[in-house]
Amino acid sequence: MSITKEMDIRVVERNISAGKVDRKEYNAYLESLEDCAELCEETETEMVMHLKDDETEAEGPSAK
Repeated sequence: MSITKEMDIRVVERNISAGKVDRKEYNAYLESLEDCAELCEETETEMVMHLKDDETEAEGPSAK
């Protein structure tokens, strides 16, 4: 397994518990990562819930 896969945030705690990765090694890996915060762009997201047509019909006009 590559070092990147072992250090993946989704599995690193499991790998540390299994002894595949040392906590100090993981912390050193995190420190070695480039800080790209200045390259980010702020975005706005609006979440909209869409009901299926059959759900809307089943509720009828009194559902509002």
